[in-house]
Amino acid sequence: NEPRGTLDQNAGYSEPHPFIPPPLPASDVTTPKVSRRRYLTFEPDTGGWNNIRISLENIVVLAAVSGRTLVLPPDQIVYLLEARKHQKKERNYYDFFNLTENIELLRRVPIITSEEFLKLEGGKDGHVPLGQYNSTWQKHLWEIAEQCEERKKSDVYCEDLYDHYLLHGQLAPVSAEAPNENCFIFDVDVFTHGEAYISKLDPLTKKRIDDFCEKRPPIFFNQTMYDAPVWHFETMDFRYRLLAHFYAELFFTDPKIGNYYKRFVRDFLRYHDEVSCAAGKIILALQYEDYSRNLALGDGKLSSSLDHDSELVGGYSSLHIRRGDLQFKEVKFDSAQWYQNTKEIWKTNEILYVATDERNQTWFDGWKKISKTGPLRFLDDYKKLAGLDEIDPTLYGMIDTVVASRGAVFAGTWFSTFSGYIIRLRGYYGMSKFSSYYSWLDRKYFMHRWMEVGDGSYYAREYPTGWTSIDGDVFVDNDNEGTRDSTSIFPRDEMDKLKAEATSILIANRYPGVTKDN
Repeated sequence: NEPRGTLDQNAGYSEPHPFIPPPLPASDVTTPKVSRRRYLTFEPDTGGWNNIRISLENIVVLAAVSGRTLVLPPDQIVYLLEARKHQKKERNYYDFFNLTENIELLRRVPIITSEEFLKLEGGKDGHVPLGQYNSTWQKHLWEIAEQCEERKKSDVYCEDLYDHYLLHGQLAPVSAEAPNENCFIFDVDVFTHGEAYISKLDPLTKKRIDDFCEKRPPIFFNQTMYDAPVWHFETMDFRYRLLAHFYAELFFTDPKIGNYYKRFVRDFLRYHDEVSCAAGKIILALQYEDYSRNLALGDGKLSSSLDHDSELVGGYSSLHIRRGDLQFKEVKFDSAQWYQNTKEIWKTNEILYVATDERNQTWFDGWKKISKTGPLRFLDDYKKLAGLDEIDPTLYGMIDTVVASRGAVFAGTWFSTFSGYIIRLRGYYGMSKFSSYYSWLDRKYFMHRWMEVGDGSYYAREYPTGWTSIDGDVFVDNDNEGTRDSTSIFPRDEMDKLKAEATSILIANRYPGVTKDN
């Protein structure tokens, strides 16, 4: 979880910039009252985990840009994430991401709990003083800060604490929700000289803003927002919901800054090592099974039995089949239809890993009856191997995400932010856009052509601008993969050839003197 290279390690020092505050000394990250006494407070999204994650990514970037200490909401139950019996049901963001122990992140975004915030700023001279209330209500707010429920009749109703924040803070006007959606623009000249400078922006910058925002009205980050002691995001309210990918909601007119924050999310907002370790065990088991099956079915040569690329991706392909309470009926069909819609993608006898919330195994019988693929594998198949009984079950979906993201080819469920995140991870890995599909025929090849933010839904899919060439300092308006027939599959033998070439290059670079001929 450390920043990549010295470029990001020195960001804010080597070239001071209003939108990249210098990192705090490591010794200061536990004293936010002294270091950064301006705060960003927010409310969790009302949806499932991946909707919550999307909103959080926006929030973390905004806290970093504005140089604020981030105040986490109280612990609470997360929709659809079920804990074990006799286990605490409430969770917080640090239960999933390494937020409160990651020193390099905390140097850039100090992060505290709601209880810590009230201790620091709830006194007479604090930014959110409690003294205006009687002792009963003060006790009530303290109880909420520890743990709350998003239920009006609850004795610990979360909104009571958020209303207190809002009473003493500035409400952020940003929204990704129709009909109130807007786009949030960060331009250093407008920030420095005021909104009168908007008319003085050069034509190319104006065009980029117009293209990014499309029909959304732009809001420019200004000094008033920056100066507010408490900046509150009422993101639980649909009027101010942030269900849009951070790179689709926030626009930096300087691509160097924009790419810095795309890397920031990529490098810092990662799941706990516990997730990666469990997923890694499952990935290796799948790859070993593939090796063993190919050895048994093939000519017994090692070279023909390994099906990995230069990043050790592959050895199986993957699907995300969303069932449950998905509200979009057009993408919910039986398993036989799932297979019919994707059958050309898979190799004969190929192992397929299925990330899914469908717990009834008989639902997959329709697929199995007509499929020519290899076995279907599920998270439960690796319960013992991955030590799942020792892992918090609210992390299981995240383990599924990582395993599915490493498949040679992936097919997801359109509209699902779970599937979308898998595709973004694949983009981070540098995998071809032609290796990701959707099961809904109307969107099957949607990832196979470059699309700008706004050419489709701001949340139902991810956009390649979120990962393409983000280690550079310029705007990127296309990738180097070109285009293919929008209705054709990327042939697997062609994909295998490219993987073999990439692996040869990797080996040659890592081990001088070794070539593909020896």
